[in-house]
Amino acid sequence: MILARRSLLLCLLIATCGFAQAQSASKAAPKGAAPTPASVFGFEPGADYHLADYAQITEFFHKLAAAMPQRVKLESIGKTGYGKEMFVAVITSEDNMRQLDHYKDIVHQLASGIIDESTARRLANEGKPIIWIDGGLHATEVAGAQQSPLIGYRVATEETPEMQRIRRDVILVLCPVINPDGLDIVAHWYQKNYNTPYETAPNIELWNRYVGHDNNRDWYSFNQAESRNVARLLYYEWLPQIVYNQHQTAPYPARIIVPPYDDPTNPNIPPEVIRGVNLVGSAMAQRFESEHKSGVVSYMGFDTWWNGGMRTAPYYHNMVGILTETAGFLSGYASPGYASPESLPKSFPNGVSAVEPSTFYPDPWKGGWWRLRDSVDYMVTGDMAILDLASRRKDDWLLDFWKMSHDQVEQGQKGGPFAYLIPPGQHNPTAAADMLFSLQTGGVKIEQATGTISAAGKQYPAGTIVLRAAQPFRPFIIDLLEPQHYPDLRVSAGGPPKRPYDMTGWTLPMQMGVDVVRVDQPGEIATKPYDALEPQHAFTPQQGKLGRIGLYVSWVANMDAGWTEWLLDRYHIPYTALHDADVRGGALNEKFDVIVVPDQSTQAIMHGWQNGGGRGGEEGFGGASLAAIQRPEYIGGLGLEGTMALQKFVEAGGQLVAVGSASDFAINQFGLPVRNVLAGVAPTQFYGPGSLLRIEVDPNLPETRGMQGESVAFFVNSAAFQLWDPTPPRQALRYSEQRERDTTNDLGEHNGIRVLAKYPRGNPLLSGWLLGPQHLENRVAAASVPLGKGRVVLIGFRCQFRGQSENTFPLLFNSLVVGGNAGPAAGE
Repeated sequence: MILARRSLLLCLLIATCGFAQAQSASKAAPKGAAPTPASVFGFEPGADYHLADYAQITEFFHKLAAAMPQRVKLESIGKTGYGKEMFVAVITSEDNMRQLDHYKDIVHQLASGIIDESTARRLANEGKPIIWIDGGLHATEVAGAQQSPLIGYRVATEETPEMQRIRRDVILVLCPVINPDGLDIVAHWYQKNYNTPYETAPNIELWNRYVGHDNNRDWYSFNQAESRNVARLLYYEWLPQIVYNQHQTAPYPARIIVPPYDDPTNPNIPPEVIRGVNLVGSAMAQRFESEHKSGVVSYMGFDTWWNGGMRTAPYYHNMVGILTETAGFLSGYASPGYASPESLPKSFPNGVSAVEPSTFYPDPWKGGWWRLRDSVDYMVTGDMAILDLASRRKDDWLLDFWKMSHDQVEQGQKGGPFAYLIPPGQHNPTAAADMLFSLQTGGVKIEQATGTISAAGKQYPAGTIVLRAAQPFRPFIIDLLEPQHYPDLRVSAGGPPKRPYDMTGWTLPMQMGVDVVRVDQPGEIATKPYDALEPQHAFTPQQGKLGRIGLYVSWVANMDAGWTEWLLDRYHIPYTALHDADVRGGALNEKFDVIVVPDQSTQAIMHGWQNGGGRGGEEGFGGASLAAIQRPEYIGGLGLEGTMALQKFVEAGGQLVAVGSASDFAINQFGLPVRNVLAGVAPTQFYGPGSLLRIEVDPNLPETRGMQGESVAFFVNSAAFQLWDPTPPRQALRYSEQRERDTTNDLGEHNGIRVLAKYPRGNPLLSGWLLGPQHLENRVAAASVPLGKGRVVLIGFRCQFRGQSENTFPLLFNSLVVGGNAGPAAGE
């Protein structure tokens, strides 16, 4: 029935679209006129069953700029992970384009924070606010890239009084596709599957070179090429007053979420930023209502606590960051879908009615057809709301930008903090250099002491790095170098925790293992400028040699696997990616000495994609309404055959490294004498959604060489272990019987089991939020367990989390070494 209805719909739509495309193709833009997107693509952006890829979008903007050079200027900004050239389109009036450098200079003067108010007011009146809009960061949220040609075309060519005013008053810096690699991966996957049973099949690879969805989690570390390219424009070249980052996962059944955002708010964000965010949100909601676009919701899910997203990092740079999440696909990609009114949920997850009007959802969506073009049109409306408001408050945006910058410089001069010092002789000089490179990429001015510094009763030598707080981007410095204290928020009194948007703690010196000294009192420090260059990265084993490494990469695209690939590539460690069939094929010891299984659920590892779109019993790609069927070559996971092959690999002398949730897979499938003490604990009792925790380490073990005795784990819903007596070996025991046979969790080696790291007695929280710390007290964080002639290294937390937690990288690196792992299992 469903297939029949879809087939009929397909026929009708293909016929209609084909006729429309033929007409638009025959009406190509005349010579000298600005091309329309349809004249270049052969279809309208957002048309059913069509996705323009990066080459098509690039071609359109090149033709637009060639036809209208007086209003449109393209600038290349660097290459992607796969080598594509990124670009922005600068769009404004003819007069503004002639004076572009002058207006950029005005913004730089305002951003410096050192000019006086009268000069600032004069420059604000003379200048033009710079507005950044991007599309396509999350490539499976396909509407973002498709809307860019439409808004670019409209701003460049439209002659309404509103648009003439916008061009006169505003400089638009449009990044049409902020993730070009991802757009092509997704668009070509969809094109491959179009008009087949697999039309809406979930994508099976990360939609950029390494990190997929986490490309929106890289905006203070700047580990990815695309993040660095954009950061240079945001924090050095253009310094926009508003940064608009578009996404496509609205809380269902809403059609778009706009500001104001949910609590909590990070105290390091200037209040003017939050006021600006709310002002923009109000203007957006009003415009949607005036255009009769229903389903606009606010104050739900997305907060303003975390630093590290494309929307949130600009907050700490005195910029108004805006994120909207437009409704995703009811069917998939560019395929239309239908939701009957009676199928809509009655309430949102937070209990607010989804069918009755409320304060932050006054005009509920009633259901019906939803097409890609609907999402595109909503995004364009959001664009226009921001551009219109930017024009109407032209002077105010610029003056507020100066005021925030000026206030930050003034507060920094008063002290508390006055500066941060990074002395020479760091435990890990590479990590210290990486931290400085990230800070500098984010616009922080770095200096180096030319003489001895006296601070807090101590002396610091010449060569000490100095980060003065008297900088315009002072909030960015403080937020990254100080601990976070996330509030204890609950859904209801005594109820479950209120889920944070992302991490609750991320203090860089803690997770990177860098010694930083805070100086509160103002004083004279003689310095010179310092350029923080990115260091060279290499891993040299202290003992033994690197083994032949295999990295398990599931067809259920896994960001932790991507980050592991990135880390191994960065440190020039060779490896081979292993897919399910490679593991099931067995004979693994002939090719590998070490196999790494990154963080992934047991269900996903064992069963992978299942026919019908599910993922090992978990929710499928795209939400509950998606009924995709996966291509047969990507169905299934390791299964019993692959699991047995891994067990034989270890028993024959191989080493398996299981990270994060993959440790549960290894424990349960191999019958290891270890249990995850957090399995099954209710979130009302224990909750650690993303915080930095203290761990104790035995640095004398093979897997921990180079680590410090006290270290920091990035704990993100991680595992914690209790060891138990394995004798008689591999006997099946009930959970209660395991508890009766618990053994010591002390650091060191006991009966062949090495306790590499453990949580201390007392509360281990250093930065962020942790509910129920007693559940971690004296529990094992990482262990090396013998199995046959080999070993299984269990790392309960992600020691390479997002490429940031450098102080725990050695847990992974050392586990890749053979020969120095003092090695036979107990009893041999």
